[in-house]
Amino acid sequence: MLGRPRAQLGQASFASGLSPGDQVPELPDVIRPLARRQAFNVRDEAWEADMDRLAATLRQSTEPSLPSPVATRPVEQHRWPRGAVGALAVVVLLIAAAGVFWRNREATAPEKGSGAPPANATNQAPDGATFAFDAPSTGNEVSLGDLIYVVLSGSVQRRGDAQRVWLRVRVSNNDRYGANLWDDSFRLVVAGQTIAPNGGLNEVLEGRSIRQAVIRFDVPTLATAAVLRITYHGKSGEIPLDLSGNGSPPAHEQADTRDALSHAVLSSIVATETPLLDSGDVSTTILRISRRAFVNNQRITVVVRWTNRGRYAAGTGDLVLRMDVGGEVLPPVQSPSEVVAGESTYVGDVVFDVPPTVRTATLTGMLRESRTERKLTLH
Repeated sequence: MLGRPRAQLGQASFASGLSPGDQVPELPDVIRPLARRQAFNVRDEAWEADMDRLAATLRQSTEPSLPSPVATRPVEQHRWPRGAVGALAVVVLLIAAAGVFWRNREATAPEKGSGAPPANATNQAPDGATFAFDAPSTGNEVSLGDLIYVVLSGSVQRRGDAQRVWLRVRVSNNDRYGANLWDDSFRLVVAGQTIAPNGGLNEVLEGRSIRQAVIRFDVPTLATAAVLRITYHGKSGEIPLDLSGNGSPPAHEQADTRDALSHAVLSSIVATETPLLDSGDVSTTILRISRRAFVNNQRITVVVRWTNRGRYAAGTGDLVLRMDVGGEVLPPVQSPSEVVAGESTYVGDVVFDVPPTVRTATLTGMLRESRTERKLTLH
């Protein structure tokens, strides 16, 4: 009954559910009135006065009652049972503790509508307390070639003046070959220190697969701002993290059931079919161009259809696409290498990784003797 916010504390009480006329024959005569005195309002704005009234009421309840005129036996003198004394002491202590709890809670809670973040639960928690913290909900994907990393959830535990941090990550491997999923790819940068994980993660992520894993760090300070640095084969990306515990139970042990695009930021650049190049019996058409934003780059995917009207086979490699961004000409990081049989079509993706701040680019294409350019607005 005491676990209520301050706005309702003035209505809080212990209630027995007994009406004034009810009798409780199991209790000694001297404490039977208590069965109807378990309802007592405690107001935060008049705490001291209400506690004085409670003490006075308890004292009155312990005085022996006068015998009723219809009593058939003399009133016996009873000593206050030890169990009843203990129960009353517990009640008083609970009321006092509840008042202190709600006063301290109100003192540290932000005002409604102020927009201020909640207090850091970890810094105020006792040693060993573990809480979840809020991982970025979207826009925190890192792309390192064929590998895509995203932080799904995290937990933090206070350990004296230090803290332990767990991160649950999802890694997608779009390559046909396996990749290392291990501690060596991750570092946590906190207060100028670069900290290696110590959870012992060392696995192989098969090609064309997705897996979740937990990474553990021991941080020698109670900092709240951190950066997760992910590196693989010379490429790297960073995800900012707020390690402030949110007061919820730890979350890193539960697998995330969302799909691989749950954190993706996708947008369309070209949504309609657009002729690209035509040379001899082979023509190419852009079906669509899309953008996927990562924290370290933006991935531009050009979906192309090859049409071979001739009798003989042609190759998708006859089409050469490049992306010009600020004078730098970028080749695709992924393009098909297929044979297009005579009188058939083929659809494939040509993928470019572009710096995240680039807003405009020029797509250039060459097909045998033909050449073209297309201006693109990326975001």
